[in-house]
Amino acid sequence: MYAYDANTIMVEPIKSRQAKTITEAWIKCHKQLNSSGYAPILHVLDNEFSSVLQEVLDKYRVRYQTVAHYKHRVNAAE
Repeated sequence: MYAYDANTIMVEPIKSRQAKTITEAWIKCHKQLNSSGYAPILHVLDNEFSSVLQEVLDKYRVRYQTVAHYKHRVNAAE
């Protein structure tokens, strides 16, 4: 995860690409950013994300935007 306002790349290792694992990693990074005073309000994702992550983003009131896989310039993490 790239945090634009904090100018930092958040990294959380994951064991698999399962929705639950990715969601747990996102929550950890989000909590760390939130505690540092950089609560994200927009999350830019590639076009592959689960409904589980979508529910969590809605729960934390974080807007999200999807990016087509061929538009790397739009996604700052890439």
